[in-house]
Amino acid sequence: AVLDGDVDRGLAEVRASVEHACHSPSAPGQHAMLLRVLLAARLAAGDGNAALATADRLLAMSGPARLWAPVARQVRGELARSG
Repeated sequence: AVLDGDVDRGLAEVRASVEHACHSPSAPGQHAMLLRVLLAARLAAGDGNAALATADRLLAMSGPARLWAPVARQVRGELARSG
């Protein structure tokens, strides 16, 4: 929905999925994968501050979330350069 222009609804749906997975994950790495989707959605929506916060959440996680650490660091760098 974010890419289709319904940013508020799309972000709400992704955030709800992230919160659900946080409290009742059904697969290893599910929460981290959904945070990665949220990171992409926030970037697509043009919300750099929220994207930065999501990148920081990914970087603070361990286990399967480490898969997304390079992407999170890249996003942090790009946001820092764009100021």
